Amino acid sequence: MKYHAPKTLFFWAIALLCCTTTAWTQTVIKMQIEGGVFTLPCKVNNLPLKFIFDTGSSDVSISLIEAAFMAKNGYLTNEDIRGTSIYTIANGEEVEGVKINLRKIQIGDVFLYNVEASIMNSLEAPLLLGQSAISRLGRIELDYNANTLKILKSNTVSAPTTKPSINSTIPALTNSKTQAIYAFIKAENERDINKIITHFASSVNRYYNTMNPTHTDLRNLYEASWRRSAYATNEIINIYPIDDYSYDVQVSFTFYLNSEQKEKTVNSKVRFVFDRWGKIVETYSVK
Repeated sequence: MKYHAPKTLFFWAIALLCCTTTAWTQTVIKMQIEGGVFTLPCKVNNLPLKFIFDTGSSDVSISLIEAAFMAKNGYLTNEDIRGTSIYTIANGEEVEGVKINLRKIQIGDVFLYNVEASIMNSLEAPLLLGQSAISRLGRIELDYNANTLKILKSNTVSAPTTKPSINSTIPALTNSKTQAIYAFIKAENERDINKIITHFASSVNRYYNTMNPTHTDLRNLYEASWRRSAYATNEIINIYPIDDYSYDVQVSFTFYLNSEQKEKTVNSKVRFVFDRWGKIVETYSVK
């Protein structure tokens, strides 16, 4: 006699498998061969740079030229300086370098935060992506025929027990302003100033305590804030509609305060006011 499992049993078995399947996601970066070495594009604190992929180097390193440019243009600050150290270069010579903290390195869609690096005491020193970054990428594969770096990320895909909730009167992922809020928060977490600015109207009435800021003002405000914190992330807890153009967003804000060398978390509620084209005209804290 054959046993026929109930359809509900098959349903839950399939659901369980879907919730616990180990999945591989990957990022593929196209590299170039220059002078017999692989180079790949990165962004350091949002500054586009090209690094030599060097598994034999212990740290990420940059030259005095790049360091001077970064300091002059706000990509490096005094808070990023960690002191000096002695390094052994490829020919065995010992040289002195300045240890720094790179707040963010972006490689494709992969983000590394607070990466140890060094400024080499040479104007012509190459930019090296060393083990202080490579070791944090996880499993990687180099394809020498296609000149690509593949970053493989293994993770267990499971059904979330909790997720940011949205008031039921706003269907998730169908309300354009709700989508805009999520996209805006994502750009803030990535510290992508260009994407952030695209979410604002050409004429902004209010940005927290600043009235009628220009886009240049907004850039300056964001960059000043980023200089004070090594990293910061906003997590949306809930979204409440006020009317067709106004929404209150409950967020959990986690950041690392450089002056205190301490991570902090603050829960707050932020109001977003949109114009008829879906651009932000006001954003400020509410109780």
